[in-house]
Amino acid sequence: MRGVPACANKNLLRQILRDQWNFTGYVVSDDDALEFIISHHHYLDDTASVAAAAVKAGCNLELTDMAKGLVFRSIPQVCLGCSHVVTYIFCAIQILLLTYLLTLFILL
Repeated sequence: MRGVPACANKNLLRQILRDQWNFTGYVVSDDDALEFIISHHHYLDDTASVAAAAVKAGCNLELTDMAKGLVFRSIPQVCLGCSHVVTYIFCAIQILLLTYLLTLFILL
């Protein structure tokens, strides 16, 4: 959207989806979308930058192939020396909680 990939687009995920449409659910990236921000779109250069942009934009969970690696693994690295550390900690808690709830769902 206007040159910014959807998963890193704060205008799309926060202003439109959350504020205008009052969406309160989880935002999950498309399969490999965060990796594509680096490899296909060339919008950012590394996983830490992509993780930071996605979290700031409002992406809550990453859908990816484990063999290719997870961009959200970079969240702890992003937290170090960052003024947005509370945002990333909150994101990490959401990810852990959602993963726990999904695991419970699978076990039932």
